[in-house]
Amino acid sequence: MLRLQISCVERVHHDNVHEQVQFIGGSYSGVKWRLCSADAIHLIERGRYSFYVITEGKEQEVIVGMSRGMKYLRTESDDELPRQLPTP
Repeated sequence: MLRLQISCVERVHHDNVHEQVQFIGGSYSGVKWRLCSADAIHLIERGRYSFYVITEGKEQEVIVGMSRGMKYLRTESDDELPRQLPTP
């Protein structure tokens, strides 16, 4: 399983939490990467990739949340809103 650090998140303002995060990105071995949230969710659920963010010097696992029957990305320490994911 490949483990990637998320260093940037592209968001849109939306009332539904599962539609706020559109893309995640970072770099791995000097190569920049970018995924739409649907692809990241798929990779997490299949066990192919795991993602994390660093908040206040600590790693936080990015997991798949569920709201109104829709999947979205959040950290383990977030409540329903994905507050710990980096903002541009």
